[in-house]
Amino acid sequence: MNKSWLVKVIAFFIGCLIFVNPAYASDHQDAPKIMGTPIIDITDLFAFTNPEQPSHLVLIMNVAPLAGESSLFSDAFDYSIVVRPASISGTGANAGFTTSEPEFRFTCNFKAPSPRAWSGNAKGLVQRGTCKGPGGISVPVVVNDEDGTQAGGMRVFAGRRLDSFFLNFQRIAKGELGSDVVSKNSLENKNVLSIVIDTDMANVFGSQVGSMLAIVGEVNAAGKPSIRVDREGRSEITNVTLSLKQFDQVNKDLDVRDLYNQEDTFQPLKDYVGTYRARFNANLAFWDNLDGKIDWQAGENNQHPLTNVLLNDILVIDTAKPCKEQGYLDIEKAILADRPYETCGGRMPNEDTVDDIISLYVNRGNGPRIGDGVNQPTQLATNSFPFLPPAYVAPPSTANK
Repeated sequence: MNKSWLVKVIAFFIGCLIFVNPAYASDHQDAPKIMGTPIIDITDLFAFTNPEQPSHLVLIMNVAPLAGESSLFSDAFDYSIVVRPASISGTGANAGFTTSEPEFRFTCNFKAPSPRAWSGNAKGLVQRGTCKGPGGISVPVVVNDEDGTQAGGMRVFAGRRLDSFFLNFQRIAKGELGSDVVSKNSLENKNVLSIVIDTDMANVFGSQVGSMLAIVGEVNAAGKPSIRVDREGRSEITNVTLSLKQFDQVNKDLDVRDLYNQEDTFQPLKDYVGTYRARFNANLAFWDNLDGKIDWQAGENNQHPLTNVLLNDILVIDTAKPCKEQGYLDIEKAILADRPYETCGGRMPNEDTVDDIISLYVNRGNGPRIGDGVNQPTQLATNSFPFLPPAYVAPPSTANK
């Protein structure tokens, strides 16, 4: 690898403070305001068809980076996964997606924890909640109930699980990237709070939608008016793509990420779209030039070819196609190259989205895959509900033995 561009990579990650705190990853702690309130901080969003029941769509939203043993969901916020029909609006230089009604909203809200009834040696607090889906479906949940609860074509789990995101901060900081490096996951044995929703598509969506869907995770203040505090579509949009300010000559004094997180993905405020566009164009151009060559030719007004696609910040899945690992951004890559796509797209928990995104930004897939040497999470997700591995529990301390 060319050392000159690796130095720039180091500068980038130092500027983002990514390797200072292992929670700075994917969508973890991705904006100034959200950093102080981890319980409402979305860390990752996943969507894929159930490997054991392909007619079922699995939606997973993780929150609360570095969740401790006592971490529970907030009773003052609603945790939502929103689904809309999607279609391809153009390919090549005009690549993009459009979304439409109807909107299918899956919202989980939780009560304040209460003392657990004594059962053997069990003690502590228990938290209960309700997850509502389209058409009035309502599923009661008990947080950390491994089996989850089923009703109306939905099966829901809510509780602490292992964080499925992975990367090596130290190796990135040293510039030790490439196709042949091997390193340790900096998020090994870290936990999050997860909401897992397995939906029978025929029962939940009916015949109202086609196979291509746009998916977004949201956290909103409960009650009226509902105020959005965080959202996620694709991985690493805020932390990697929008975090740098110095290359954006239009808004270089403004951290846009809190504003961005508060937007309605499907109807962003026109007053701010130009601000986000300028930041995308500037930072994507920076990434492209890291290896000393330009793979993405800017269009009119220095528009980066990826900006329109990424600014429509949705996780896109086509449930008619097979879901396979290594399929993340497959649909986006295909329409940019004006070719058919072969997988469902979406995002599965074991996928290496850091390598996917950096390689796409830097060399457009025209060179070697750029990696940090970490290729899987602490423990692989499974094919069975609730898919994500159980939370890591530290062994008892031996200090006083």
